[in-house]
Amino acid sequence: MLLSDARLSFADDEVIAQWQERQREELARWQEWLQSFPPQPVWRVRGRRRSDRKHPARSVPLFTIPPWWRRLPGALRFGVSIAADSFVWDYLQARSLRPRQVPGRFSPEDNNHSSLPTVVLIPGFLTNWQFMMPIAETLTRLGLQVRVLPQLGFMLDSVEALAEQVIDDLRVHADTGPVVFVTHSKGGLVAKRVLLADPEGELALGAVTISAPFAGARAARLVSGTVPLPYVREVVMLRPGTPAMLDLARETAANSRITTISPIVDEIVGAGGALPGARNIAVSSIGHNLLLADARVHRIIVREVRRLVRADAANES
Repeated sequence: MLLSDARLSFADDEVIAQWQERQREELARWQEWLQSFPPQPVWRVRGRRRSDRKHPARSVPLFTIPPWWRRLPGALRFGVSIAADSFVWDYLQARSLRPRQVPGRFSPEDNNHSSLPTVVLIPGFLTNWQFMMPIAETLTRLGLQVRVLPQLGFMLDSVEALAEQVIDDLRVHADTGPVVFVTHSKGGLVAKRVLLADPEGELALGAVTISAPFAGARAARLVSGTVPLPYVREVVMLRPGTPAMLDLARETAANSRITTISPIVDEIVGAGGALPGARNIAVSSIGHNLLLADARVHRIIVREVRRLVRADAANES
């Protein structure tokens, strides 16, 4: 209405003066309303209201950094955990370098007629099947049929090439029924690629992955792609954000058949162990390799294998 009056009677000085007076009155009402608020926030000290507004309110920091002597125990625990993790890797790697035949209890010919599916172990980059022996021996004692894949070598090939080798092996031994993968590190990526190629679950029911870099391995950034060494490209492709990692992350159809087990601190993977849509379990441990020798992880694996079997039976019914 004010705009219509001003537009129709723009030449009328009296109407313009009235319109300006209304604006001043409206502005005065707004200023009066704003002045009704305190100039500074009211704060309380020990339950008593402070009436003196001359002093500014105290600023409370969101967090304070404790002194170094209080941070020392945590730093020592972290250092000891990383040292133990490195020792586990060195020990298992040194043991896996010895030439050794696959034990009969880990071969496809040995069938203990267990009601649970066969567990197929897939190690991580630069490790072979012997690196997973702590898990293999424990799962065998707990009544699971375990099988290893020595043809994968030290997992130096690409994820796609390794997945093809796993699929070929599963097709050869399809008479044993669908399996469940238990993997470490890069082996989790291989298992997911196999599950994507087998959407009906005819070859594999699911996977339990340990310290798998589904969002990329942070430590792979430390390797330069210009180094003239073999298999450097495969390490570089494990970096977060590479086309290979993004392509695998976009494929989510198999995520519901995967259980991830990750430590609270992983110096190799970083914070990319969880998988959207999967069953993600965090273990109060520090280190990329220490979970392989953790009895808690072994019990979780058995529990998750049984859960995958129940889920598959429920889907069939």
